[in-house]
Amino acid sequence: MKPLFFLTILVFGLHACASDASPETFIVSFYCESVGTKIVPSYDIYAIINESKVKVANAPNCDEIKPMEYKKLAIPADVVAVSGGTWDGYGVLVYAQKVKQEIRIFQSEIDKGVKGSDYRLVATFKDGKFSFEARK
Repeated sequence: MKPLFFLTILVFGLHACASDASPETFIVSFYCESVGTKIVPSYDIYAIINESKVKVANAPNCDEIKPMEYKKLAIPADVVAVSGGTWDGYGVLVYAQKVKQEIRIFQSEIDKGVKGSDYRLVATFKDGKFSFEARK
């Protein structure tokens, strides 16, 4: 089996709007698994939220994306996890963002240096489960 590794793990609590609702705590990370070769790299990217894990993207590379790079990649400053990368001018970026009592996962494709354009919602984690958006 090819090497596996984790990227960006953050723990945070969300505060409920209603006074009788208890805040939910999320553990959010992206996990990259190499499924390619040395000649043609490829990584499946999994979102892991609490005990749930699901594949959300495939990227030609899987790099750590530092907060100082967010602006040039059009990634919001308040994200809780980021993953993805490029190879030979093509790439994929994914990020997770908290919105009230849920985690939203967005994806963007990079083509020949056009970075961070057109992020689209691909999945939402709410009430302990993932739901997926239809690809347009």
